[in-house]
Amino acid sequence: MSQLVLHAAHVENDSPEILSYSDWRPRIEADRHRNTVRRARLEFYNQSCPACGRATVEPIELDDFRVSRNGSAVPGSATVVGFSCNACHSMWKG
Repeated sequence: MSQLVLHAAHVENDSPEILSYSDWRPRIEADRHRNTVRRARLEFYNQSCPACGRATVEPIELDDFRVSRNGSAVPGSATVVGFSCNACHSMWKG
């Protein structure tokens, strides 16, 4: 079994602290679920263009997406920084 070692610069203790993955797993999964819900709400509230009213809106995403086992990007995992309309080419922050 491999071990993951994390370093925190603000910790003054010289001895390493061993963290249990089973203790942190619920927190990690809760954050992942919260991010998914936040993205769904953001896309729902910005589904039509505020300038022309059409539903030809696409999210503008950063390149920080998660990568699947086969090396492709996981859809919906990138950070949304705004939206753009394909009809009137307007852009706005969501």
